Amino acid sequence: MNKKEKVDRLSKFLYEEFADSNLSESDKRSDRVRNIILAFSCVAAVVAIFPAWLIPGADFWAISSVQTLMGLKIAEQYGRSMDRKDLIHLLKTLGLAFGMGFLAQQAVLSAYRTFVPVLGAITTFPLVFSATYVIGKAFDYYFEHEDQDIETTRKHIESGIKKTFKEGKELAKNFNIKETKDKAVKFWKDLDNEN
Repeated sequence: MNKKEKVDRLSKFLYEEFADSNLSESDKRSDRVRNIILAFSCVAAVVAIFPAWLIPGADFWAISSVQTLMGLKIAEQYGRSMDRKDLIHLLKTLGLAFGMGFLAQQAVLSAYRTFVPVLGAITTFPLVFSATYVIGKAFDYYFEHEDQDIETTRKHIESGIKKTFKEGKELAKNFNIKETKDKAVKFWKDLDNEN
């Protein structure tokens, strides 16, 4: 099993761990989307705090994969299947708002993991959780406005980023980082033993 397949299985395991399984199609879409955003924010944060020897480069490709999967799941809640044209339009709209923030996130993650390995996990979890939460909320905002035929601009999205990031940091405090990381590391090692 290659690293990407392992990350996909880990993501699924963590998503099931954090998602509210009591929600169904009959629940309000906003509740289902919030559930998706919270679960994937946690998944991305856990992947980010993995030791580099478990997932080399996790702070880039694995987190990006989790965030992309979250966007696709949110799109499904709005009855959208993302094709190339939709994805390009979405990336143009959201990419400009997130471009610098994403680069800053990657720089901070790399610095934490390199220079402050022990404290890095404690500070990285809320950072990545919050960043992923913001991305999820932006996807939701985008699809909700598209659903209502309201134009979505970069300015609209950027205006909510700071407030949403703070909201995400507060939500991240609700998780036991060590317990969550230990479950994820055990699952990862169990995958290694399958081979």
